[in-house]
Amino acid sequence: MHEADSIATLQQIKYKKTDMGETSHILNISREYLYRLGTLALAYRLSNEAKYIDAANRALLWVCKFPDWN
Repeated sequence: MHEADSIATLQQIKYKKTDMGETSHILNISREYLYRLGTLALAYRLSNEAKYIDAANRALLWVCKFPDWN
């Protein structure tokens, strides 16, 4: 729950294209968001506190705005 609390207040990761290693950059972002969303979802299921589902929804909407996933 402490981890979920800290994740709920984190800034969203900005999408950026790089000349080299673009695939690596997107892969790192996707792994980070999988971790964040899994943690927030579990915290919500265990506590039923809206702050966790709200943070998960913000994260999902953020990554859905990315122009591509390579």
